Amino acid sequence: MAEPSCLLGKLEIEVEIKASAEKFHHIWRAKGGEGHNRSGGSGEEPVQDEGDLMKEYKNFVLTIQATPKHEGSGSIVHWHIEYEKISEELAKSMIEVEIKVSADKIFQAIKATSRSVPKLSPEKILSVEEQVGDYTKNWTLSIDGKVEKMKERVEIDEENKSMTVFVFDGDVMENYSSFKCNLQIIPKLHGRSIARWSWEYEKLNSDSPAPNKYMDFAVYLTRDIESNLLKT
Repeated sequence: MAEPSCLLGKLEIEVEIKASAEKFHHIWRAKGGEGHNRSGGSGEEPVQDEGDLMKEYKNFVLTIQATPKHEGSGSIVHWHIEYEKISEELAKSMIEVEIKVSADKIFQAIKATSRSVPKLSPEKILSVEEQVGDYTKNWTLSIDGKVEKMKERVEIDEENKSMTVFVFDGDVMENYSSFKCNLQIIPKLHGRSIARWSWEYEKLNSDSPAPNKYMDFAVYLTRDIESNLLKT
């Protein structure tokens, strides 16, 4: 049985206050206008903080619940924190590929993954299957001359022409405990753009390789899509 990771943790504390749970809830919500969703009263709502705190944590969720005391006035405020520290083994890689296609055109093509990308790079993307209900995709890829399977989910940022791929199953996870890839398309002059690929990953052990073959795959894929889009 695997030992629990020291990177994961929980903290809990209860504070007895003289105010009612409803009043605490009202005051807490009124003070929470700085970009956080906060709750009290009889409900619970996780708080995801973004800022200096996240320089040390991968995940940090605060849940606050205020409940009336069983006897007498006042209430009990229960604070619950769950966190995951950033591993010292977490590594990052990044490459940029300059392309002769506008940012809008290539971003829209890549975003429509299951419909267009396999046709734009058939030698590298052998098949893709969308999973109905959980918004994930199963990919069959040709990487470094070998067929690899990968299951992922994607978060898309339309405003910044960016998408982040979270891989959680498949051949890639034989070497990594976490594997995330981000692609951002940066506009340039004269109808050109830059495809900026970046990876964030945690190796399973010291023998796990750097994701060089996936970086090579990204360059080939970008060039393949560029070449096919220039024909249209």
